[in-house]
Amino acid sequence: MRESSPESVDQRLAELAELFGPERAAYGESYRERLREDDQLAARVRERFERGKASGKYSALSDLFLGVLQLKEGRARQDSNLPPVNLP
Repeated sequence: MRESSPESVDQRLAELAELFGPERAAYGESYRERLREDDQLAARVRERFERGKASGKYSALSDLFLGVLQLKEGRARQDSNLPPVNLP
């Protein structure tokens, strides 16, 4: 995976703050635990992310997520000995 520039890290942090802001305001520092335990709360955050992503928000988080998925796919392909798949 490519290394992150300070600007991209700042962008991701800003996007995370926006994405999780309502939960952090409501639950304080325990919001992370609440997200792990409350499926409905996690679904609301996921929905917020998907809506935002569709409107052009969260580009840095989307790029990061795509990179993680590609890394996992590459590892799974190595584990299963399947031929490589060229992604668009």
